[in-house]
Amino acid sequence: MTHTVLIPFVDRHSSIVIGRAGSTIKQLMRETGCFIKAEKPNASAGRPLPFFVVQGPHEKAVNQATIRIQRLLMTSMMNSMKVYKDEISELSERNQFLVLKVADDEENRSDGFTCDSVSSNETDLLIETLTRKVTEKDQEIEQLKKEVAELTDALYDSDDENDEIKVDIGPSVENGKKKQVRFKKV
Repeated sequence: MTHTVLIPFVDRHSSIVIGRAGSTIKQLMRETGCFIKAEKPNASAGRPLPFFVVQGPHEKAVNQATIRIQRLLMTSMMNSMKVYKDEISELSERNQFLVLKVADDEENRSDGFTCDSVSSNETDLLIETLTRKVTEKDQEIEQLKKEVAELTDALYDSDDENDEIKVDIGPSVENGKKKQVRFKKV
C-alpha cells in the first residue's frame, strides 16, 4: 500500500526544498525512503497552487518527509517576511528623514533662505516612491501571511479540533534548542 500526501506551496519558496541541482530533495528522498516530486498547479483538479507529492510505502516515513518539507517552507517564508520587515523599516526611516527635510526646507524658505540640495519636485517624487515601496512591501507581507495560513490549513487532514503540530525552525539558539512554532487548529 502506497501512502501519498500533497503539500501546496508558493512557487518562490520551493527552491529551499529542491535545493541546488536537486540536492535537498534528493537527500530527503534518501533519508525518508519516499518519492518526492514538485507538481504545477492544476486549477481544474482543485489545486490552484503548485504542490509537492510525497509517496512512500510507510505512513510514518511520508509523515516525516511532510514535516521536513513544511519546516523548510516555513523557514523560507519567515526569512522572506524578515527581509520585508527590514526593508519597510529602512523605507520608513528614509521617509521620516524626507518629511523632516521638507519641513526644514519650508521653514528656511519662509525665513528667506533657500536650500538647493533637494528641489521640492525631487522631494515629492522621493516621498511618493518611498510610500509606494512601503505599500508594496505591506502587500507582500499580507500575501505571505495568507500563504502561511494556506499551508497551515493543508497540514490538517482531520476534523479533530485538538490537532496540533509542532515544528522546529531556524538555527539553534543559545541553550541549544531550536525555536519552535506550534500550529493548532482553531
